[in-house]
Amino acid sequence: MKQHVVIPGFLQAEEVDALVREAKEAESEYRTNRGGNTYCTVAWIKYDYRGFKDLTARLDALVEQQNAARFGIPNIVPFTGQYQYTDYHEPGDAYGWHTDSGEKPEYLARRRLTVTIALSDGSEYEGGGFELSDHCGHSAAPNPSSIYASAPSLDDSEGLLLRRKGTLTMFPANRMHRALPVLSGSRKVLVCWVSSSE
Repeated sequence: MKQHVVIPGFLQAEEVDALVREAKEAESEYRTNRGGNTYCTVAWIKYDYRGFKDLTARLDALVEQQNAARFGIPNIVPFTGQYQYTDYHEPGDAYGWHTDSGEKPEYLARRRLTVTIALSDGSEYEGGGFELSDHCGHSAAPNPSSIYASAPSLDDSEGLLLRRKGTLTMFPANRMHRALPVLSGSRKVLVCWVSSSE
């Protein structure tokens, strides 16, 4: 069984556009380095901020359903964190191979599932894209990138779905994944993490 979920049309285009407007009003954006020469623009939005409150309720219900059917993670708790609104809009903006879980600090160690929602359509940018590996955690091998890339989780059809505005992806937070460099245009993504009480 696949250890990820891809749900096209989780949000309709109008819902996405409304969230993008609210995200831009919620908090100032800032440029952040994501390793090497790669950057992106990020803003943080609290789980219960205006229209995001409804989204949080929908996500909690979906996570409960998908966790029971697919992941089986014990002691999942309702989402009460912040959404990461990420915009890759400068040529070369990217995020290299990484996981969303770790041993420290504590909030990283409690992350169990990563949820992303595409806020841009593939027609709005060139390059970009998202890759998910079956590889869990960081490798100590001399060329770890080739190891991550050699174990892709997503097939070609899923990769195309991820370029549709409103598509949701859910996967274990310890899976290696990356955002490929944007060549032009703007690729916007909303990210959040589901935690366990353990």
